[in-house]
Parts: sequence; C-alpha cells; structure tokens
Amino acid sequence: MEIRKREGFLGERHVILPTHTYKEVVTSLPVKTTYITKIGFFPKAKYHYAERALGSEENILLICLDGKGTIEIDNSLSIHLNSGEAFCIPAKKNHRYFADKKNPWSIMWFHFHTECRELYNLKTLQKVHIDSIERLVRIQNNFAELLDLSEKETSFSNLLCSSNYILLILTDVYLTREEPIDKQNKLLQQCIDYIHQNYDKNISLDDLANIVEISPSHLSAIFKKYTQKSPIDYLIQHRIEMACMYLKLTDLKLYEIALKVGYQDPFYFSRLFKKNTGNSPKKYKDQMKKIGMNNLIKK
Repeated sequence: MEIRKREGFLGERHVILPTHTYKEVVTSLPVKTTYITKIGFFPKAKYHYAERALGSEENILLICLDGKGTIEIDNSLSIHLNSGEAFCIPAKKNHRYFADKKNPWSIMWFHFHTECRELYNLKTLQKVHIDSIERLVRIQNNFAELLDLSEKETSFSNLLCSSNYILLILTDVYLTREEPIDKQNKLLQQCIDYIHQNYDKNISLDDLANIVEISPSHLSAIFKKYTQKSPIDYLIQHRIEMACMYLKLTDLKLYEIALKVGYQDPFYFSRLFKKNTGNSPKKYKDQMKKIGMNNLIKK
C-alpha cells in the first residue's frame, strides 16, 4: 500500500487561521484585498500528498526550497516543481500535488485570497524560477515573518502586516525579474542550481566543475567574478542560510538541522555556524524568538 501524508512531517509548522472569528476584520479595507487562511512549512516532506477534487476556496502558493515534487491541474496539466521554483494553484481548480519519492521537496506554502490576481497573473498556470539567491532569501525571510504573525493573535494590526508580507512575497515571485545573463553566468547558475538541490550531500569543487564540464580553476574564477566567493564558500553560505531558515521555522534539534544541511558532525556545524553568523545556533534561535515577541502588536 502506497504511503501518503497530508501533514505530520518532522520539523513542520502550519497554521489554520480562524477566519470565521474575525470576519469583520477580513472584510474591511485594506485587509480584505489580500489575506491568508492557511500557511505552513514542510521540510523534506516524504510521502507528502494532497488532493482536492473541487479545488480550494483560495489560491495556493507553493515555493520549493529543495528536493522536488509534482503538481497536477484538472487531471491534465502536470508541473514538476524543483528547488528555487514557485507555482500558484488558482482557487477552485481541481488539483493534486505530491513530493518526489526519492528526493521529497521542502516547501513553504499558504492559502490566500487576493483581489490582485490580474496584477500577478495568477491564472497563467506557469511555474516561476526564482533566479537569484538574494531574491530567494528575501522571500524566505518574508515568509518566516508571515508564519510568525499567523501564530499570534488575530488583531487587525497583525492581519494588516500579514497582508503586506503576502504582497511582498507575490511581488518578489511574480514581478521581480533578473537581468539577462551571459554564458559564464549560465554556467554559474547551473552550479548554483545544483548546490540548491544537493546542499545536504557531500559536494566537492571537482564535482561542481564536472557538472559544467570546465576545469576547477576556471569555475573558481567565474564564482569569484560574480559572487566574490569561491564555489565551496558559496556552498557553505547556502548551507548556513538554510540552517538559519530551519532554526527560524522549525523546532528541529541541532543534530537534525546539521544533517539536513550536509554536516554529519553537529559540533563542527556549530563552529562553522558561529564563524559565519557571529552566533551559536542556539543563540541565533533565541534571538529570532525574541524578535518575534517584540514584533507582536498588541490589540
């Protein structure tokens, strides 16, 4: 029997907002134009599966951070979602989606209503590739803020802030575009895509050079030119950024986060984390919790 799970993944967070209890708030301007009803983050969601024959009352935005999965619309259109890609399932569209069996996705997702569908062209049924690491990190940070707010009290002020975070995420996903890239940059992007999809595995400079079929020294020169970092330093940076996301969005233990970002030794991971951020993982997590509490707007 095939295993299928809609939720219940290690380190997950998700919230269903009680919209029936604040109907007056979400029907008042300006909140009524854009608001969420459900939100969550599912890391390495093995066996993840969801199906809605009649669709959802709201749009569903899925953003894949690593791994991959498949989205099917109206029993005909099939979209393969990979690391660094996003897709919006329009409201009331028959759909199902599921994680890849061998390399299950880690996804940020939320159900949302918006009156700005035309601005963001949400009905196109096309996935979006998020071209740069800076753009993806910005989306992750705004999502983390949105998830934190969703777990707080449902005051008008918090819902208004949530509305703005949704619009920031949609704008970054659908309206922000990168400049056209040259041949060297294409090689760089190919390596970066590989890093984003395999950062939890052992990766060497030779591995990256073999992917784009150039010498390690040539690849290092390209990385230095465009990122001011060596390929391995870039890999470390991405692993630390993903670790920060896990610390902010999950309650995973330190050794579990270390494994998820490619380090077998949690003590080595802690030293590397502190070297790159100035804080130990525990202190970083405590600071994030403190910031979340300070950002809580009282009724």
